[in-house]
Amino acid sequence: MGDNLMSVVYFAAVCIIPVLLAVTLHDVAHGWTVRKLGDYTAQAICRVSSHSLRHIEPVGTVALPEMLLIFSAPFMLGGTKPVPVNFTRLRDPKRAIVIVAGAGPAINFGLTYHFALCLQFMSSLPPALASLLARFERFGFAIIFAIMFVLPFLSRQLEQKFDPFSWPAIGPVNYITRIIAIAAGIQ
Repeated sequence: MGDNLMSVVYFAAVCIIPVLLAVTLHDVAHGWTVRKLGDYTAQAICRVSSHSLRHIEPVGTVALPEMLLIFSAPFMLGGTKPVPVNFTRLRDPKRAIVIVAGAGPAINFGLTYHFALCLQFMSSLPPALASLLARFERFGFAIIFAIMFVLPFLSRQLEQKFDPFSWPAIGPVNYITRIIAIAAGIQ
């Protein structure tokens, strides 16, 4: 029972959580880019949200990847609810289509690059730092919970905006959108 539970936790940590993060930020990148280009349709139905459940589609997000895992496919494929776009509301729709289409894959490439950097950093941790971090391991969930929920709540009570988990998403989305806009000749 214990080994089975640990394998489920390991699978969730290594596969499910990163995939949910990637598809959520992919959709957020599309929705955020559309909003910046003039169409607020996705925002109006809460699709520019970091809440993963708003993006999950039963067949594309759950059933298809599950079937590929069951049949040991050599690749993973899936999808989410499409991000609604009213192209008539966009400034310069021809260029906007290219920018909006590129925003999702661009954020995925950015995430991949950043996670690769994190892995490189983690694989070269000095023994003293690794020992220090190991002491905090048992408090990891409480620390993450506090950073994700308590700090933003307290900052709102103080009429500040402190949400450290939105920064990793917003920064790369802004940067990649700017690069796409420059490449398309908009900026």
